[in-house]
Amino acid sequence: MRAEKVLFMLRPFRPFLLLIFMTTLAAASTTDSTRLVYFGTYTKKESKGLYAARFDTATGTFTPATLVAPAGNPTFIALHPRLPILYALHDLKNDQGGNDGAVTAYMIDPATGALTVLNSRPAGGPPLCYIHADPAGRALLISSYHGGYVASYPLLADGSIGERASFIKHTGKGPQPAQDAPHAHCFDFVPGTSFAFSADLGADKIVPYRVDPATAALTPNGTPYAAHPGSGPRHLAFHPNKRFAYAINELTATVTAFTLDASTGSLGEIETVDAIPGDFIGRRWGAEIAIHPNGQFLYASLRADHESIALFSIDEKSGRLTFIAHTHEGIKHPRHFIIDPTGRWLLCANHDTNNVNVFAIDQSTGLLTPNGHTLPVLSPVCILFAH
Repeated sequence: MRAEKVLFMLRPFRPFLLLIFMTTLAAASTTDSTRLVYFGTYTKKESKGLYAARFDTATGTFTPATLVAPAGNPTFIALHPRLPILYALHDLKNDQGGNDGAVTAYMIDPATGALTVLNSRPAGGPPLCYIHADPAGRALLISSYHGGYVASYPLLADGSIGERASFIKHTGKGPQPAQDAPHAHCFDFVPGTSFAFSADLGADKIVPYRVDPATAALTPNGTPYAAHPGSGPRHLAFHPNKRFAYAINELTATVTAFTLDASTGSLGEIETVDAIPGDFIGRRWGAEIAIHPNGQFLYASLRADHESIALFSIDEKSGRLTFIAHTHEGIKHPRHFIIDPTGRWLLCANHDTNNVNVFAIDQSTGLLTPNGHTLPVLSPVCILFAH
């Protein structure tokens, strides 16, 4: 039978067939539960750079991780908010035989996860420890622990990195041996604003900045928040309601809750609570902090002598925290963790055991349960879901 005759005979059924086609397409898109995940690593041992895998949000399992970009110590990574671009910090050899920091933009192949270098910029100082992309796609922020500085770059229309706009060296130090100099750690935008905060572990302060939307230039934005002496603020998390912010303090393993004024980019301390029991004897060493998408729970990872993830409930009216439980099983030097976009899973990067393990999150209590799946990743430092 000729094709023209078949099409003629099917003409009355076209609306029905179209409905079937669209329904099938929608079902296929909604049942595709896999997400591309990238891993930043230390390359001091066996790791070679950036790795990627696919995570099934329905089952909580990974495909094997593969090397997608060789690089020296690409520890922290970030994404462009709209374009398929990944940003990674890494090391470059200098003329003195040491390492300087650099940042590179990679184009993402959504089908394979492969990365292709778009461009790269030097940091202008010692190696970096943190990178964050503007949610509006206009700027890139970086910080250096060993150099004690922060810097910013404009992001161009194609997602590439422009010439460095700012380089600011912090000052100050704290009372603990690890605080002999400034150690700028995280540097994050306040969601939906042009304000950003830099947590300086060495100087015991959180430094507020304004980022020029046109040039990405940094301007100090008021007086830095003075952390409790010797606490060493490391990483920040912002509540979904944009009224509160939280800092994990590395050297005391405490969490500080703040009021957040997103209109001015300012913080006000609410309370500081222990993430480890107050009578604990041993090294205190906080690492990562994150808030569940539902805004009800806060998680904080702890290393050294109390390797665990602490769970707190959040009072959404006051911002105050109530400790619930610690999870220890399968955790070894949890430098970083991330909650998947569905809010069903927590993925924990265990630096010392070269793996990432998966925990199911109870949506009503926030409690974590290992699902038994572990992904081998060499010296993992950062986990990031692609869009």
